[in-house]
Amino acid sequence: MREYVRCRELIDGTGSMLLGIATDHANAHALRQRSLTLRALKDRFLADPETKKRSKIYLDDLCYRWRRFEDHFGAETIVTDTATEKVREWLNSLPVSDLTKGNFHRNISPVFSYATYAGLLPENPLRKHTTPKRMLTSSTSPHAFASVSISASAASMTISGRKKEGPPFAFAATSRNASRAAPIVVTVTSSSVTPT
Repeated sequence: MREYVRCRELIDGTGSMLLGIATDHANAHALRQRSLTLRALKDRFLADPETKKRSKIYLDDLCYRWRRFEDHFGAETIVTDTATEKVREWLNSLPVSDLTKGNFHRNISPVFSYATYAGLLPENPLRKHTTPKRMLTSSTSPHAFASVSISASAASMTISGRKKEGPPFAFAATSRNASRAAPIVVTVTSSSVTPT
């Protein structure tokens, strides 16, 4: 009886009901009991038949970025212990460009979506996090532009370009299979970049 009275004192004025708090705690405990470590989650994700259909390049990139994630949080950390805010803070604190942060987001988020689908997490901690975007500016080197061209051709894209009256110079990349991807337009405002 003392425990009940103490619990009521703790939640007094919060607007919460004791039964609701107890139910939430029991659900969180059950979720944690069946949860996996970060390493085990990655292994399970990679063993999934749908994941195996992905390209080797994609899977290698995912493993590299997930390893960086594990290095920060610890490979033996339980998935449910990776709080949404901590994951977002880690992503935002990476000492890399916004484009690279976006690549981390795009590679790590599907693993968390898989965990959500498998009932190992209540929600994907990156679901509501916006992917960082980067604009190519006059400070962008021609090498950065070359990497855009390479990644576009690696994704079976057709590149077409036309020069306007001076900068900016626009390239439009469209997928060969228009039903799979929307057109992408990259604008480079450097006059040193010329079409190939």
